[in-house]
Order: sequence, then C-alpha cells, then structure tokens
Amino acid sequence: IASAAASAAVLLALLCPAAAADLATADSLRSQGRYKEAVTLYEEVLASDPESGPALYGIGVCYGALGSAESGTENLLKAKPHLAKLTEKYPKDPEYRFIYGWWAFLASSRIEAEKNALLELAEAEIRAAAELKTDDRYTEYMGRILRARGKFDLAAVIFETLAKGYPANAEYRFLLGECFAGLGNEEKAVECYLAAFSANRNYTPAYEPLRKVFSRLRAEEKHEKAAELLKKIAALKPHPWVHGWVLWELAGNLTDVGQYRAAVDTLKEAEAAYPQEAMFSNTLALGYLTLGEHDNAIASLKSACEKSPGLLYSWENLGHTLASVGKIAEAREAFKKGLSYAADVAEKSDRADLRGEAQLYRTLFRWYLDQLKENQR
Repeated sequence: IASAAASAAVLLALLCPAAAADLATADSLRSQGRYKEAVTLYEEVLASDPESGPALYGIGVCYGALGSAESGTENLLKAKPHLAKLTEKYPKDPEYRFIYGWWAFLASSRIEAEKNALLELAEAEIRAAAELKTDDRYTEYMGRILRARGKFDLAAVIFETLAKGYPANAEYRFLLGECFAGLGNEEKAVECYLAAFSANRNYTPAYEPLRKVFSRLRAEEKHEKAAELLKKIAALKPHPWVHGWVLWELAGNLTDVGQYRAAVDTLKEAEAAYPQEAMFSNTLALGYLTLGEHDNAIASLKSACEKSPGLLYSWENLGHTLASVGKIAEAREAFKKGLSYAADVAEKSDRADLRGEAQLYRTLFRWYLDQLKENQR
C-alpha cells in the first residue's frame, strides 16, 4: 500500500512550496527532539492545509512526546484531535493507525479515569495497523496493550515469539516475565527476568521484580532459596549498580543466618562492584563492628561519609564508633560535621521527609556533643 503520508507530502510540495519547506523543517526539528519548535511549524502548515497527513502525524507525535513527561498531560491531550482526524482521513495508512494506538496506550497510563477506554482504542487502532501491514512494532505494542488489559496469556504468546526472534532483546524477556507474573507463575517469571540479564547485563528494569521475590523469601525466612536466587543474579554480572545491590542483599541474607564473616566478605565484593555507593561502606562497617574489628569499621565509615556526606546516619555511626574506642576528639569532630550537613539538608532539600529527618538529626547531634562534653567533666 502506498503511504498516504508520502503522497500528501508530494502534493503539498507541488501546491505550496513554502508550507512544504516548513514541513521539512518541522520534521527535522522533531527528529532532533526539539518538539516545541516543531509544533509551531506544524501549526503553520495546518493553517494552510488542515488535512495535511504529515503535519497531523508530526504534531501528534510531538504532543505525545511532550506529554510523556510527568507534568505533560495537557500536551498529551492536545495530540488526540490531530491523531483522530489523521486516522479518520487516512484509514488505510498503517503507520497513522499505529501512531494513534501508540498515543492511546501512552495516555492510558496517565489518565486513570479513561484508562479502560483508552486501552480499548489502542488495541483497536494497532490491530487495524497490523491487519494493513506486518510490522514487529505493531506486534510488540499489541502485546503491551494486552498485558495492560490483563490478558496475560495472549500477551505471553506474543512476547515469547518476539523473544525467540530477537534473542538479544532483554525487553521482550522482561515483558514475558511480567506476563508470567500476572498469571501467577513466579518460577517462569524469575526465569525470564534472569534471561533478560543474560541478554543484556545492563538491563536494570529486571532487577525490581527480582528484588520483590528475594525480599519476600527473606521475610519468610526462606534464606536458602533467597541466597540461591541472589547468587544466580550475581553470577550473571549485571549492571554494576544492580550487582552491588544484589551482593548487599546477599550479605543481609548471610547476616540473617549468623554468617557474619561471609557477610563482610560479600559486602567487600559489593563495594568493589559499585564503589561510589556509600550504603555499602556503611553496612560493611556494621559488619566489622559485629566482628569486633573497630579500626576497619572506622575506616569504612569514613569512606561512607566521604562518598555521601548527606548520609547522616554514617556520621552518627562514625561518631559513636570513635567514642567507643576512646577517640573523643575525633568523635566530636564527626558529630560536628554531621550537624553541619544536617543543617544543610534541612534548609536545602526539596523533599519534606528528608528535611524532617535532618531536623531530627540536628537535635541528636547537638545532644551527642553535649553528652561528650558532660563525660569529659
């Protein structure tokens, strides 16, 4: 089927060279992600040709892209009349039908009151596109829509087929795992999430559903099963951030069963995997304290404070540990620095919970300093 977009563009160029130039520039801006500038030019084209397929398509895509931001629902809604007109005018163009379905799917996650209606629209439009042309993009989004509508068995068939066709695509394995999770088959879901990491070690979305599984296993005191899963993830050498947190969780699991030395060794591996994470150093210090290794604990706490000065409990732990071995002057200095950073967080953070926590720490650090002064008298 000849593209209605291409035909309309040629006709526009013949009838109105200036509008054609605006359209070409708008398309270029859209491809660069300069959506607001592109919208202005598309509007100029539509002013001279209200039924221009390429302009309706372009402005709809731009508003959709602008609307995908957290605060962009208003822009998202602006896309609808353009895309609805587009598909009404050019019902046989598969790309136009697909883009309207894509918009409806995107909008369904943002406009809760219309979610079901939008998902129905998305399914209808993308199904129409797929009937007009075979395209794996259409197939993928049909799977996404079916999953969103709770039709997990049908969606699983689609993603299983796509995963076989694209073995290096971690997203398809992840989405297949989400379908199995929706069907209540946790074992198959976990296999798919692990397969996503096998396909792409940097595919971080697979971590969160796995985290929920091993966290539940730990909470249920099924420590052997939790450790087995954590070791499987770690063996895949996922993204350094994920690898570090998996090892941190494994260390926690080892601590739960009293294997403190093994927990410390695992935390060292977590630090090596993702050195910039202060939490790993802080937790390692607690492990050293459990073993009675105060010097190592102090070194790890100092490292945690250097990596993330705003992590106030690291200053608290450092001050207490220094005081416990008689290093009162250093303890006082740690509490003073903690107090300074707490004041900074309380005044500058844009999160109310962090400001409240910082205020509490300001009180605590002052009390700790007063206690050290009293003990010296």
